[in-house]
Amino acid sequence: MSPEGLEQICAIAQRYGDPEALAAKMGRPLENTRIVDKRPNGIAVVPITGPIMRYSNLFTEISGATSTQILAKDIQTAIDDPLVKGIVLNIDSPGGQAAGINELAQLILAARSVKPIAAHIGGMGASAAYWLAAAASSISIDSASLAGSIGVVTTVQVGPQGPNKDGSRTLEFVSTQSPNKRADPTTEGGAAQVQKVVDALGQVFIDSVAQMRGTT
Repeated sequence: MSPEGLEQICAIAQRYGDPEALAAKMGRPLENTRIVDKRPNGIAVVPITGPIMRYSNLFTEISGATSTQILAKDIQTAIDDPLVKGIVLNIDSPGGQAAGINELAQLILAARSVKPIAAHIGGMGASAAYWLAAAASSISIDSASLAGSIGVVTTVQVGPQGPNKDGSRTLEFVSTQSPNKRADPTTEGGAAQVQKVVDALGQVFIDSVAQMRGTT
């Protein structure tokens, strides 16, 4: 998961200690909130948005997260539906928990022999989200989107008084195969990696404006 995605989940957890109370206050349904858009042309669009967790609960729904547990059910339902001709995984996710991702990716991979499955990345398809996209028959990516960030990160909180207490600190471990997954912008190499991404997106912006305005 991207640092921003993890911070989003942690911030929501700290702000709202009672998910059921929040759900009631917001007027959101507590069950059956996942939506698969079945188009008239027989294409089922399965959304994969927000941070990805293994199990579904009120917290994943309220925080905008997605669970592999529900995704597996959604995808299998689309596969079994004789009126569904193909499936599109509509992805905008920073990634998430590694547990459950490989099993779901294998389900998608196996389903390709039954029905065509396309992955579309609009916004972000990073880390665990790209793992799922890679299992599809094909991948399309919007020019202004970010994709990749292959690798694993784990954090460990240590300290005499436990997590989030005075004197505690967080240690982060990044898989050695993916040195750029957590680029440190305070270093020359890390800053260059961040600048590379910003420059690439800036060029997409310039090219798009030039094309639409008929100029250079």
